[in-house]
Amino acid sequence: MKKFILIILILFIFKGQIFSAWVDVDGVGKEAINIYQNNQSDYVPEIVLDSNNYAHIVWFSETGSGNTDIFYLKWNGSQWVDADGTGTESINISNTSGVSKYPKIQLDLSGNPHIVWQEGNDIYYLKYNGIAWVDVDGTGQESANISNSPMTASHHPSFILDNSGKPHITWHEGNEEEPPLAQVIYATWNGSTWTGADGGSVTSIDNSSYSSLWVSIAVDSNNYPHIVWEDGEENNREIYYLKWNGSSWVDVDGIGQESINISNTPGYSSWPFIIIDAFDNPHIVYEDASAGNLEVYYQKWNGNSWVDVDGTGLESKNVSSSFTNSAVSKIKIDNSGVPHIMWHEGNVETCEVYCLKWNGSNWVDEDGYGRDEMRVSRDFINSEWGSMVLDSYGCPHIVWSNGVVLQEHDIYYLRWLPGGASDTPTVTPTFTIDLTNSITPIITPTPQEPCWVDADRVGQESKIISPGKKPSLALDSAGNPGIAWEKDSSIFYLKWNGSQWVDADGAGQEAKKISYSILNCKSPFLCFDSNDIPCIALPGGLWIGWLNIFYLKWNGAYWADIDGDGVESISINAPTGGYPQDVKLYLDNSNNPHLGWSDYPLNLTWTTKDIFYIKWNGNTWVDVDGSFYESVTLGVNTDGWQISPDFVLDNLNRPNIVWVMENPDIITPGYSALRFLKWNGSSWVDMDGAGVESMNVLGPGSYDIRDPVIRLDSSGNPHIVWSGWSSAGSFQPRINYLYWNGSSWVDVDGAGVESMSLPFSDEGYGPSLAIDPSDNSHISFYSSTGVYYMRWNGYEWVDADGTGLESVKIDNNSFDSLYGFENNTSLALDNQDRPSVSWYDDLEGMDYIYYLRYDCSITTPTITPTFTISPTFTITPSISETPTLTITPTITITPTPFPEGFFVVYPNPYDARKSKDKKIKFLNVKPGSSIFIFTISGENVIAILSKTNNIVNWDLKNRFGYKVSPGIYYFFYITADNEIIEKGKIFVINNQ
Repeated sequence: MKKFILIILILFIFKGQIFSAWVDVDGVGKEAINIYQNNQSDYVPEIVLDSNNYAHIVWFSETGSGNTDIFYLKWNGSQWVDADGTGTESINISNTSGVSKYPKIQLDLSGNPHIVWQEGNDIYYLKYNGIAWVDVDGTGQESANISNSPMTASHHPSFILDNSGKPHITWHEGNEEEPPLAQVIYATWNGSTWTGADGGSVTSIDNSSYSSLWVSIAVDSNNYPHIVWEDGEENNREIYYLKWNGSSWVDVDGIGQESINISNTPGYSSWPFIIIDAFDNPHIVYEDASAGNLEVYYQKWNGNSWVDVDGTGLESKNVSSSFTNSAVSKIKIDNSGVPHIMWHEGNVETCEVYCLKWNGSNWVDEDGYGRDEMRVSRDFINSEWGSMVLDSYGCPHIVWSNGVVLQEHDIYYLRWLPGGASDTPTVTPTFTIDLTNSITPIITPTPQEPCWVDADRVGQESKIISPGKKPSLALDSAGNPGIAWEKDSSIFYLKWNGSQWVDADGAGQEAKKISYSILNCKSPFLCFDSNDIPCIALPGGLWIGWLNIFYLKWNGAYWADIDGDGVESISINAPTGGYPQDVKLYLDNSNNPHLGWSDYPLNLTWTTKDIFYIKWNGNTWVDVDGSFYESVTLGVNTDGWQISPDFVLDNLNRPNIVWVMENPDIITPGYSALRFLKWNGSSWVDMDGAGVESMNVLGPGSYDIRDPVIRLDSSGNPHIVWSGWSSAGSFQPRINYLYWNGSSWVDVDGAGVESMSLPFSDEGYGPSLAIDPSDNSHISFYSSTGVYYMRWNGYEWVDADGTGLESVKIDNNSFDSLYGFENNTSLALDNQDRPSVSWYDDLEGMDYIYYLRYDCSITTPTITPTFTISPTFTITPSISETPTLTITPTITITPTPFPEGFFVVYPNPYDARKSKDKKIKFLNVKPGSSIFIFTISGENVIAILSKTNNIVNWDLKNRFGYKVSPGIYYFFYITADNEIIEKGKIFVINNQ
């Protein structure tokens, strides 16, 4: 065999003594502690971490002539960049001529930053939407000012986003010493305006006769705000606390406001900071002068009383216990319930940043063995005004302002690295590798542009299928599309055979017209059965009064009726008023068709419409109860037109139907309701299963609802999407979405209906909906500007590539003639959850059927040689550790993510509303070991064996396969030799 001799540079990295350390962002040392070097002073930074544990930092900076602005940077894994991720040219996000200061930052579920700050005498709010900084309504920056208090001054905001992404903001408004004295103001966003906690106007929450200053806010698991501040007489300031209980502001016991003062010390108490633990109990730190100098005090609510960290009383509130001033403290609680506290300590000229945590008996530094590492900054100048956050491993990341008094300050950042490495000697020998030419091609995906392609997956040159309109799209088991459509009162059908569009016989397109014996055909609906046989339902006939429902399926030779032998029964003998519309088809588990439509009921007036439903039982067409036709209607025809039905079958083949109730006598603004019923085996009932009193999903009211589409998730809960005005005063229809969460109809985040309208749908028509196996929704629709697709990834709406909404438009419309409710898109997912979309458009005055699919799986072979390395070399440095080998460029040895013995339980607490993969992970578990889980009463829940890797997953189910209830659980990590390595608690907050 022919051989090649290659010269490769090999980098050997030898790690020295292992120890824990405070390190900068790259984790190697402290040379990059200063995150942004400039010639101006930077102050009061705030930090948050994204899902990658990357830092996002905001601060205010002097920009000349007494002006200050808000600056923002984030770490992208290799460098500090601004919000667009391309550099630091847009680091200044406020860019005003005034004084911008005291910023606060939070990240939403998409990882985008939201920032609040004081601008002059007002409070401002901006968020990054993936493209630009915009105000809370997302339309620009015209509403960035959220306080608008021209008569009083608004200062020092505090800010939090709840678990639905809703902002909660508080600040103090007024003067510190002269009337009007400062009060605590609270505001939240309801989707359209800033309100108070009760949904009314934004007002103060305290009734103090003194100045209320320096507020801090947190929210509990119910998204209720908890607020602390400084209040009281000039020489006897105290820490005050209130929380919202759903109807009023109350003190910690939830009864009234008699215990609002929570510090009650003889000294001066100030600068409080609050967080909420997994049990919705508040933890508060503040500075207190009871000892003669400022000290950091900490107290928590245990459910009955305020106690210090050991839970025995308040005698050990003092955390810092220093001989100089300790001030401006922050607290975080890690996943094990351990509090970590940071503050700055010193005098005017020299301050340092400190950090301690509770180890169960003492306040210690982050290595858990003493206080030798408690001082974070160690630069003996002015390090102050810090902020802290904990990463997913419970390690703190801290930022602060650093510099000499009255001189330039910079923003410094360090994080705690358990098992960090010392200085790293490197050896880079050059040597020869004997390489054979046994070539193993490795196929790696190389996405093409565009990713939305036509059926041949090469481009978009064949996206137009045929003249026609009102397409219905379905995918066969191989993911190949079939499309049925209407043209000139006839029905046509084509399918993709892997290389071209052909009719049902696969021999060309000569038989694509399928409705030779039916006149006046309308909107077809297509399904594939489990054998990939196409089945089509449609309305048709001579004229009003003679229209009927028709059903066709391909029998391998021609389009036949339901029995597959002839066409004598293609017209379904169902009693209707003669004008069926919006026919929908669904196949059950036995491939039997079920049909739903809207029509005028027999023997009733032409001003009333009802919803009809029948199914094939294997021998004949019957109504929903399986006994003839006496129950062919849903019987809800007493209050107007029932139109635009859509339905889906659950796993028991029982229908869930959604439709629109419209009052034809009220034309503007369109008095309509969105309705839902399901068959429970004996009767039609609403979602709660108790009758039909709650069949209205929305309305009736000032709505104009069209084109509802329904699908079920894996739990059998219905999801509904529709087009129309969702409230009075709307000027354009939007795409709206709700689903049933088990107790109520809610929007996609599961927390209410404030986000019922989808983003990027200021004008939307003809939606289509699909649910993937992960219960995430996929939606297509169109407007006068184009065809759109978006999906829910569990946290936010994104386009097909999952990176945002920048590519949500998949095609441009040629004309504006699609503007209206008479058209639709049709969406389907293949077995890899990739979307296909069909629609029609007006090109040069003619309707055409279009088809595109998302496909970035075109591959390019990458040739990777296989070889064996047997180098011999001598290492000069005396290194006691085993070397880590990294070969560049072909081979990369990935290091173990955690040091040996570093055991992690994540996430803890667990909240199903926030967890992406619905599991709790036990990381770094030895193979052959087991994780035992018990209830708090000692009942065995489940035992899970670690097999070949070091990760054990618990799906929050017991040993019988049922989901466990929220609460406290004990875990034991036990080796094969029955040695207990770790034990602790798991907190399950929500397990929906």
